Amino acid sequence: MVRETIYSGFDDWTNLNLATGGWGWHVDAGLAALRLILAGAFDRHPSLQIILGRWGEMLVPFADRADLLSEGNVNLERRVMEYITGNLNVTPGGVLSHRMLRLAIDVLGPDRVMFGDDDPYRGMKGRFGGDGGARALIETAPIDREHKEKLGHLNAERLLGLLPPGAAGWRRSCPAPAAAAGSRASGPARRCPPSETAPAPPRASLRGRVRGSPGRTVANPVALNS
Repeated sequence: MVRETIYSGFDDWTNLNLATGGWGWHVDAGLAALRLILAGAFDRHPSLQIILGRWGEMLVPFADRADLLSEGNVNLERRVMEYITGNLNVTPGGVLSHRMLRLAIDVLGPDRVMFGDDDPYRGMKGRFGGDGGARALIETAPIDREHKEKLGHLNAERLLGLLPPGAAGWRRSCPAPAAAAGSRASGPARRCPPSETAPAPPRASLRGRVRGSPGRTVANPVALNS
């Protein structure tokens, strides 16, 4: 009923794409992440990390407006913007765009943006489509070499637990400043890399086997993908 009401009225091709990859999927995924914030999921599980595709779906690009939900909200311990910048991570998810890369880094900082793509969906990627597109996106990105390394592999390796302690890019967790009991943290949001959020949870939830590393397991953050 919702799809028929909101995403119909055009030809079949337009209806389908309006409801899915052209718009609807991204609205739904961003709303799902926002509802997790408003439901207090990150207050109950402050170290939980979420990975969103499409540069944060509709939530990260609209983060300043979403922060309006903080006003007068007595159920949250922090502002909505602080959950976005402290618990969310993003990938391109097939939208290979330098403009959206710059926006994601501007909102989240360079430590929460990593490469990820849709597979086997290879269409609608502009000049970065086809073989070599991922490398071209990163190598020609308007960011410095350090941030290209983070985008290309370092951030994902750290977040997914693929780096052994002591390896380059690995940092021991450091707690963010705590708010006084019964009060919400104030001041600007601290863009804390996933490796700095504390305390680190036990690695015992979703587990995946690292290809090429027999016997090694890694706990995966939750991924919300449209």
